[in-house]
Amino acid sequence: LWFGTTDGVTRLTPEPERQRKPPNVLITGLRVGGEPQAISILGESVIPPLELTASQRQVTVDFVGLGASLGEKLRYEYRFGESDWIPTTERTVNFANLSSGSYQFEVRTQTADRLYSQPAIVAFRIAAPVWQRWWFIAGLFALTAFLIYVFYRYRLTRLLELERIRTRIATDLHDDIGANLTRIAL
Repeated sequence: LWFGTTDGVTRLTPEPERQRKPPNVLITGLRVGGEPQAISILGESVIPPLELTASQRQVTVDFVGLGASLGEKLRYEYRFGESDWIPTTERTVNFANLSSGSYQFEVRTQTADRLYSQPAIVAFRIAAPVWQRWWFIAGLFALTAFLIYVFYRYRLTRLLELERIRTRIATDLHDDIGANLTRIAL
């Protein structure tokens, strides 16, 4: 399009509106109990599920957002499980003293135009301590039931033994009294 003005001629070449791509977010570091886990040096958007022991209860996640334009200021949001998204200005999140169970951490970026990235995901499961596992609790119940049964059998045996002694004493007394009565009668 050409426009004539008092200052001269101006040309406008319209370009089709480019669709902005949403930013990307990558997990760049993962530490469990302070020990780094193997992650690609370029970062990953999805970390395969991790199986952690009962003593590995601290998880730290580092992440970075890559915007579509140079120098673009990105905002970060994360959520842990099914909770709401929590805004943060930090690029590291630390979860300390987690209880046993399955967890999923998600982080996403947001541009000034309110374009959201696909979330980067870290899923992990912390095993229950030995004393909280089903087989330990079942074994404890079985041991308790066995001890109660042993105590019951011991007590029953003692009562039967006592009854036998009483019966023998009664028989002896009865025999002695019968013998004395027989002697008196003779």
